[in-house]
Amino acid sequence: MPGGEVGAHVMSQSTEGRHYEHLASWMPAQAQASAYSDTVDSVLSTWESVNSSCSGAPQQLANGTYRMTELLAVLAYELDSTGVYGDLIEESLDTLSSVNASCNGAPQQAANGLYRCVELEAIIAHSLDTTGAYKEAISTALDGFSSGNTSASSAPQQQVVGAYSAVQLMAIIAMELDTDGTYSDLIL
Repeated sequence: MPGGEVGAHVMSQSTEGRHYEHLASWMPAQAQASAYSDTVDSVLSTWESVNSSCSGAPQQLANGTYRMTELLAVLAYELDSTGVYGDLIEESLDTLSSVNASCNGAPQQAANGLYRCVELEAIIAHSLDTTGAYKEAISTALDGFSSGNTSASSAPQQQVVGAYSAVQLMAIIAMELDTDGTYSDLIL
């Protein structure tokens, strides 16, 4: 499968050619019921089926970043109990789909997926930060992401920017969830 076809294969999962539209429209209703097992199963099934069609590591990386985006969307919807971030979550999934249409290969698709992961992790971090204790750390991570994106001149550089920023935000999320400090030595 040529590099640009990873997303095409994924996008062919729905009649409108937008796999993520189904995910975005289904999850808010499920958020109230907290029943995500079918969605997670679907994402993992897609991950396995697309992976078996990939011709190499770049396509597998793109597939992995797209599935990671979908799973982060599930987490973001679950944590957004008031619906404050629903539009931003949907926008991130829509952007994944629309940018995928203009990608000319797996490296650009992987960068696209990693950038959407950063967006969703920022939503998750904000959702967890009920006291504002991590607001500055989140802002600093996003400023670094924006600055890195501005200076990146290729898809591999964008992948590094996305991965680095995703790790920074994941560390913030881990600290937010470690309310009693049990894992602080491992996180920092």
